[in-house]
Amino acid sequence: MCESCDGNLTSHPEHTHGIDEDLRPAFSAWPGGPSSPHCTDWLCRGPWASDVLRSVQWVNAGQHLGPLDSLPLSLVDAVLTVRAEWDTIRAEESKRDNPPH
Repeated sequence: MCESCDGNLTSHPEHTHGIDEDLRPAFSAWPGGPSSPHCTDWLCRGPWASDVLRSVQWVNAGQHLGPLDSLPLSLVDAVLTVRAEWDTIRAEESKRDNPPH
């Protein structure tokens, strides 16, 4: 949807905006989700998302990122969220592949 955007609200057509809590135009990750000052699609293609996914791979491989209180809160939150989602997906696959007898 936003292959060539710059991430800013002003560079998007109005029909792509949501409304924030103060009834101002804003982006959101999903309808009714939290508002963001930047385009979520643009953010996900940026280096931060790549860094989070690399960090998750590192942790999944058994490596330690360091003390959580020494890392940026946004990185900690993202890594824990991705890990929790991955664990949920794996649990659902296990239930599907091994139904109760």
